[in-house]
Amino acid sequence: MSTKRTQEEMMNGSVDIAGMKASNEASRYDRLEQLKREKRLAMNRECARVRRRRKKVRMEHLESKVQDLTQANGRLQEENEAMLARVAQLEMEVNRARAQRALGMSANSHMLEASAAAGPSSAHMPPSAASLLGGSNAAGASFDLEALTGIKTGHHGLTHSQQQHKSLVDSATASAAAVLERAEKLRYMEMLQARSSASIFARGRDSPSLETSMPLSGVDSRFASSLLANARSGLFY
Repeated sequence: MSTKRTQEEMMNGSVDIAGMKASNEASRYDRLEQLKREKRLAMNRECARVRRRRKKVRMEHLESKVQDLTQANGRLQEENEAMLARVAQLEMEVNRARAQRALGMSANSHMLEASAAAGPSSAHMPPSAASLLGGSNAAGASFDLEALTGIKTGHHGLTHSQQQHKSLVDSATASAAAVLERAEKLRYMEMLQARSSASIFARGRDSPSLETSMPLSGVDSRFASSLLANARSGLFY
């Protein structure tokens, strides 16, 4: 209708050319504004989509990191519990070692007190060989041996057979005394070694216990006892 009217106006010569140009310019400006608005909306939608995608990726990364940290925390807690258990065990072992050391020191002090009470000369010496025979029979071992054989020390007027028997008994007694002296020295050295091991253990090292530090003295004592038993039973007649 407007086109027909415009044609009629042009035919009649009454068309406003300037107005038409102004109208065309206004409509073109409106179209440009519309295009800019649509383009801006599209860019806003794209930016919002990109932001949502980045936010999703960041949240997934944070969730994965939280899971890793939770697992690492669990492992650290388990290791911490294991270390606490190990510390408790080491404390028990240290307390046990301290108790054993105190027991050994008490036994050594009692031994030194007994040696000091026995005499001034034996205060710094190991236990006597006769004490290794054991019990209250140690003091009268030589007397029992002489009583069994019928020979007294310092007795004169012995027969030849009695003298031979006495020499054999004296030889057996000397052998037993030598063995007992060796056992005595070994036992004294092992006692010193046990005391040294206990002092080393107090500085944080392992050491053999006092119960397992005397494996040889018992063997020598039994061998000496067997020699004395043979002498008492009259095997040298």
